[in-house]
Amino acid sequence: MDQFNSNEGDDWMATYADAITLLMAFFVVLYSMSTIDAQKYQVLRHSVAEHLGQRSEVADYEGTPEDLETDAGAEDAPTPAGGSETDPVDRALASSLQRSLADMIASGGDVRVSPAGITLELPGDVMYASGSVELRTGARAALSEAIRAILRGTSKRMMVTIEGHTDNQPITTAHFTSNWDLAAVRASRLADFFESVGVDRRRVRSISHGDTRPKVSNDTPEGRAVNRRVTVFFAHPETASWGPGDELNWGESSRRSAR
Repeated sequence: MDQFNSNEGDDWMATYADAITLLMAFFVVLYSMSTIDAQKYQVLRHSVAEHLGQRSEVADYEGTPEDLETDAGAEDAPTPAGGSETDPVDRALASSLQRSLADMIASGGDVRVSPAGITLELPGDVMYASGSVELRTGARAALSEAIRAILRGTSKRMMVTIEGHTDNQPITTAHFTSNWDLAAVRASRLADFFESVGVDRRRVRSISHGDTRPKVSNDTPEGRAVNRRVTVFFAHPETASWGPGDELNWGESSRRSAR
């Protein structure tokens, strides 16, 4: 009798084991079918980093800003052009920029593609005369052709962030009180130029980083020349960390909250 009761009490174990096995198999199948959206992951990672007051490139980095090879213009860590995570439209647009700006890029510029967009880096000395904020004639002509490519197709919806960078040499003139000032005016003048050739001004913003984000050491003239640059980041509306309606939406939500 005792043996019968013991066996009867263990019967539920077989059903329980079967259920656990089926659940495990179910979740293995779900996991095998799942995919990670690289663009959404990048947006989430950089959004969290921004709200924590960290640069996305240094959120998990223990060195100094001077040790970083990436610059602030690439809000997202770039991956090699043609990588499986990049958008074919972005790769095509990057190739177009490479062709249109070949001479400027050969003089120290760069075009990089990441899951979040395209980073275009242009040497400051090629863009402007020393201490000047006016675009050189050759730079204006090359950029006009490049921007026309941007205005074609879906790429015209891209959000454009323009960042000005300088070396660490102090500047005080009748027009500029600091490197912040010089970098800010250069970036904003380039934003004006983008608007003048047809880019929607609501999709453009300019930022000054002054000398705070050098690519290399400022100890040599060559290094300072590298650090004098303008970075233009093109992001899709779906992956950009900002949008043309951000301020309006914030105002609307504030008014609704106040009611």
